Amino acid sequence: MRSSWKYVLVPTVVMVLIAMVPQISLWVTRGAAWEGSYAAVNYDEVAYSAYINALIDGRPRKYDPMMGVEHEHESIYSLQFIPAYAIAIPARMFGLSAINAFIVLQFLIAIFCSLAVFILFKTVTGDHMVAAAAVVIVLGFGTAITYEGAFSEMTGGSLVIEFHPFLRRYQPGLAFPLFFLMTTAVWFAFTSENGKRFRASIVVGVLFAILVFSYFYLWTTAAAWLACFFAIALIVGRWPRKITLLHGIIVAGIGVAALVPYFWMLNQRSRKSDVSQLLSLTHSPDLSSPIVVIGVIVAIIAVLFGIKRRFDGRSPEAILAYSFLLTPLVVMNQQVITGRSLQPVHYEIFIANYCLLAGICIITWLVIRGIYIEGKDAVSGPRLSKVWAYLGVAAALWGFYEAAHATGRNEGITMVRDLVTPAAKHIRASTNGSSEQIVVHSPNPIASSYIPTIVTGRVLWSPHLVSGGVVSEEESKQQFYRFLYFSGFTHTELKSALDTRWFEVTAAIFGGGRALPQLGGINHPITGKEIDEEVEKYRLFADTLTLAEAQSPVITHIMVVEGEQPNHANVDRWYIRDDGHVAGIFRVYRLTPRK
Repeated sequence: MRSSWKYVLVPTVVMVLIAMVPQISLWVTRGAAWEGSYAAVNYDEVAYSAYINALIDGRPRKYDPMMGVEHEHESIYSLQFIPAYAIAIPARMFGLSAINAFIVLQFLIAIFCSLAVFILFKTVTGDHMVAAAAVVIVLGFGTAITYEGAFSEMTGGSLVIEFHPFLRRYQPGLAFPLFFLMTTAVWFAFTSENGKRFRASIVVGVLFAILVFSYFYLWTTAAAWLACFFAIALIVGRWPRKITLLHGIIVAGIGVAALVPYFWMLNQRSRKSDVSQLLSLTHSPDLSSPIVVIGVIVAIIAVLFGIKRRFDGRSPEAILAYSFLLTPLVVMNQQVITGRSLQPVHYEIFIANYCLLAGICIITWLVIRGIYIEGKDAVSGPRLSKVWAYLGVAAALWGFYEAAHATGRNEGITMVRDLVTPAAKHIRASTNGSSEQIVVHSPNPIASSYIPTIVTGRVLWSPHLVSGGVVSEEESKQQFYRFLYFSGFTHTELKSALDTRWFEVTAAIFGGGRALPQLGGINHPITGKEIDEEVEKYRLFADTLTLAEAQSPVITHIMVVEGEQPNHANVDRWYIRDDGHVAGIFRVYRLTPRK
């Protein structure tokens, strides 16, 4: 029993070290000068940490962390509340800030995800070495198999995401292990003794219900996987169909009970979110996605191996593998039936890719076992273990390379967030207990996105202003105009930024879908004529700005790098600045609106 612990301990430690590479790099780089920030490699993590900061400070569930107010509408934050409160409540109990919670969270997510994958493969294969290797293979190759991250950049491709997507805090990271625990529970439901089968089905339904209020792409993928599994089980499985249908009824019953309130809440969303979240109405299939192509090819090969009796194609293990392999095809093409597509790239990078890798691992295990074990090779056991050990080592090496590559690529952004931390903490401390609406302006978009993680208020504008779904893209654009204006940006500089496709600027003017078409939605290339038209709109805005527009909202603080002060003429026209307070490398000015 003691020796078996190493099989779960080693891959877990490996994944924890991979997960902590960005944070360790920040600690080493900054040394004693570290200001206490967390290393965020994924672009959207700062939006989630801002919401956690608000919940820790006692703000309501429908609070918008970027706007600094509670809304009547549901948002992507309020709908997916289980992981948020699972972080915020313990953080408040132990006196942790959102930053500290996110540092701890990275460590915990790596552990929970590793254990969940290990439990699945140990349960299915009964082999500790296979389970240990599968942890690193499934989690380590998740980015590469979607043709993202380091692999994409090495071959001249474009990037949507880097690092390891399953580690993104807190979506999908915290609920990610529940998906694989749900698949394990399905296994128990179909392979346990009669008395335990239906209890396992109840567990499946409960885990699915938790996923519903955790992350949209996890629960919809879980529904697709369950549909695949039960369909295949009915067609080729050896279980009595009555038993299979009864399991399905139990799971579906609990699932529907969760989905009824979920869809009621979803109906309370602002319809502005449909645009900002790039919801598109289409029935067009997607058969070109890498994970769809690979999944279908491997599934066909697996069926052929089953026909040739390399393994039992009707076994529970094979059915489990088929369902994993076909899940990408289903989730990437659900719009053929539903007519709605919502940023399908999220399926590719956050969950369907890991389903595909799980299916590949199970099929590989079945084939290798068929070659060695059924061949009655006297040394088949040791040879089989070595094969999996080599695969696990290769995946671990790639995982570390992926982490190091992403860390190096985001080093500058990580540094900005750490440097802005003292200034943000100063604003938080100086406004603690104030009933005034705090509005902070920083000319740096990276800093603007990070400030709400520390300050419970709002920023004048940030790239995540529309993330809550209650601010339209046009409203966000108007706020972006104010951001440019009070940053001293001229219309000529705006044109230069758009011509070079500076992402934050392009997304603010034309929307995230057009700035990064891989996100989805119905988009078309940005033309030079459109750029000229938008530049002219900003020029007119700056030339005709009124007092009411300049103070909508009223800016309370502005932070700039000490010694690199921009032209404050636009700020001073509408506000009175105090002498400022130096915090780190920033000077923070308190603003009073002119009458």
